[in-house]
Amino acid sequence: MKTLCIEAVLPESDCFMIEENLLELKELGQTAGYDIIDSLVISIPRFFSATLMSQPLAEEIGLEIKEKEAEVVLLNVDLSSSQLKNLEKIWEVMIVDRTELILKIFQNNARTKEAKLQVEIAQLRYTLPRLKRMWGHLSRIEGGFGFTKGPGETQIEIDRRIIKDRISFLSSKVKKISQRREVRRKKRVEADLPMVSLVGYTNAGKTALLNCLAKEQKESENKLFATLSPVTRKVFLDFSKYMLLSDTVGFIKNLPSHLIASFHSTLQEIEYSDLLILLQDVTSNSIFEKVDTVHTVLDEINCLSKKTLLVFTKIDLIQDESVLNRIKSNYPDALFISSLTKEGIDTLKTKILEMVF
Repeated sequence: MKTLCIEAVLPESDCFMIEENLLELKELGQTAGYDIIDSLVISIPRFFSATLMSQPLAEEIGLEIKEKEAEVVLLNVDLSSSQLKNLEKIWEVMIVDRTELILKIFQNNARTKEAKLQVEIAQLRYTLPRLKRMWGHLSRIEGGFGFTKGPGETQIEIDRRIIKDRISFLSSKVKKISQRREVRRKKRVEADLPMVSLVGYTNAGKTALLNCLAKEQKESENKLFATLSPVTRKVFLDFSKYMLLSDTVGFIKNLPSHLIASFHSTLQEIEYSDLLILLQDVTSNSIFEKVDTVHTVLDEINCLSKKTLLVFTKIDLIQDESVLNRIKSNYPDALFISSLTKEGIDTLKTKILEMVF
């Protein structure tokens, strides 16, 4: 479907991040499988609760959407149920907001049973407050027949109760999987093996580094949220010492709280780690913002106080040495590596040895 990306600049938005935000939205859309035909940046000087923007501005944007013959609009903000409904009526296209877009990617990339359960929980939590928009045509009073419907109960109320029951059921299944993982963690603790987790912005190169250190060939893809379930491998640091290294789900800015809640059991790998390797793509144009995003998410899961090592990767892609030197001056305590050429890997292993033993 022909898809138009729209970056909405709100009064509180960072104007210096507009280009980077739009690029990320396009990458999210492509990862989700949308055919991106064009993009727009719209300035919204004043917030409107019903349509996010003023009616005249919404109608003006609607004309541009028609001119571009777009069938889907990806909007880089989170919308309420009423905003989605009202904007879709004005623009006459399907609108996918930021959270729904990320959920679609999560759904496409979920491979393990746990990841699929967690994605479904997140989708249901997203759907719950939007039932009125999705099932408005069913919002009629039912007479109360059968065991699922009570007297005078609306279809939306029935659907809401069903969704809540489904969330509870799925959460119990995730809890059982989490309990089995907890048993494995305890065995690792008893074996006195240091636990190290790779954390970072999505597509920072965590899986590539895991492959490099563990000498494995786990599929490493150049796309967002390729890893949703934790993968733990044994890594030898020298002839007598080794650690357990976990690859975790990537972070992204403005990650909705209910997504973090749904993936809490997965993120527990970080909680139990002795060291966090905060991996950052050195080629990014928004290094500071992405490092800050990782710190924000770590704070949300109460892991900000963990021992952390900042590591910049993909240095083989930097052609201008002055660019690399400038980043090094800004982050003097960081390490710089390449998982592809193995540059800096021995230094990284030595540093890990110092920090966990």
